[in-house]
Amino acid sequence: MASLRSWYRLIKPGIVYGNAWHFLAGGLVAMTSLSQFSALFWGLVGTSMIVAAACVTNNIIDRKYDAIMHRTKKRAVASGEIRTLHAVVFSVLLLLVGSFVLYSFVPITVLVLGMLGYIGYSFIYTYSKRITPRSTLIGTFPGSIPIVAGYAAISGELNSTAWLLFLFIAAWQMTHFYAITIFRKDDYKAANLPVLSVVRPFQRVWMEMFVYWVVYIGSATVLTFWGDLNLLPGAILITLGLWWGWQVWLGRNIKKIPAQQKWAKSVFVRSLLLSMLLPGVMALQFVIQLV
Repeated sequence: MASLRSWYRLIKPGIVYGNAWHFLAGGLVAMTSLSQFSALFWGLVGTSMIVAAACVTNNIIDRKYDAIMHRTKKRAVASGEIRTLHAVVFSVLLLLVGSFVLYSFVPITVLVLGMLGYIGYSFIYTYSKRITPRSTLIGTFPGSIPIVAGYAAISGELNSTAWLLFLFIAAWQMTHFYAITIFRKDDYKAANLPVLSVVRPFQRVWMEMFVYWVVYIGSATVLTFWGDLNLLPGAILITLGLWWGWQVWLGRNIKKIPAQQKWAKSVFVRSLLLSMLLPGVMALQFVIQLV
């Protein structure tokens, strides 16, 4: 029998929590009343269950590749600790219960977004990793849906602010995940997965990271001065983004591989901090709107 810890790890809790964090951020942007917390709560529960279902499905489909990569070879399905059939049942249950929660308590738009995210991550992104270095870009679609779903759970609509939030997180993801592919390049190469850092020189990857960071700052600026984000939370986002961007900029002339990996880890850590602080910044937005 697999341990509870193995079942817990099967849902990739880091991804589930990260997406939940973004869902909260999106919801807090749209919230104007304490009475809306119920929709935020149930939307968070349902969306998190669908994200977890997608992660379990990804574990199932990627089990042969996971068995090759050093950082993933101990995953429960890849190692055989959890049988594939049992993982399939677990994924279906998560998907069904999460869908029921969203259908019952929040606008139907959130359920549609959740299903698009599930399909996008479980199948389109998972298979694209094997055939194209642009899989990272493809993966930004399901990865950027939770913040939009959070916004839609409260507002009930997909307006310009929702799509600016989508662009904001998509640009963050590209810089964040390119950093991961640099310091884990050997793993991707061993699994024969053609991520950009494997098939292109470091300078090409750095250039794209910097371009996506510019999009990140640009979308935060538009949200602040022409969108629904108030000046104080917007200024905090932009300041944090510039702090992150300085670290990105420092990688432009790095030649040696160990130094590139060290730099990429620093970019990754700062991007995680930005993601963790995002709901707090959006909570400030909610407080300002409440008063």
